[in-house]
Order: sequence, then structure tokens, then C-alpha cells
Amino acid sequence: MFLTFFKVKELEKESLHVFDKTLFSMLTPPTLEKLKARDVQSVVLFGIETHVCVQQTALQCLEMGIDCHVLVDGVSSQRSIDRSVALQVRCL
Repeated sequence: MFLTFFKVKELEKESLHVFDKTLFSMLTPPTLEKLKARDVQSVVLFGIETHVCVQQTALQCLEMGIDCHVLVDGVSSQRSIDRSVALQVRCL
């Protein structure tokens, strides 16, 4: 599906949810509840500490059968080697 900027802004008003980050993985109970309620089958991940938080979220998504895509230009780590190694992991 191709979305224009204006369509994204419209969707944002309808469905934007902010979740507290309380675990390494972003799949906290409230997040999981929302994903299940919407029958989400695919996610795009971006964030910091690629080798910890992004990787844990990706692994958990894959365990649940959710297609997971990591936005390579949207992830980082304090040390570039950590980011590089995490992005080479086959599941990411």
C-alpha cells in the first residue's frame, strides 16, 4: 500500500498510540494487546541500541509469527560494531 504524507497524517490522528518502554523488547503487554486487537501481521522496526532493544523486539516478533522488517537507516547503537553485528544476524 502506498500512502501519501497527507494520508499518513490522517491515519496518525485516528490511530496514534504512545507506549511506555519498560522492557528491552518493545513488545510490552499494552503493545501486545494493541497488536493482537488489530491483528497485525507485519511490523517495521527502528530505534536505538540495535543489538539490544531492536534485536529483542525483532526476535520476539518472529517467535510470534509477525513479519519483521528493520529499517537499517533508522537504527543505531553507541558503538558502530554493535550495530553492524546486530544487523548481520540472520533473523534481522
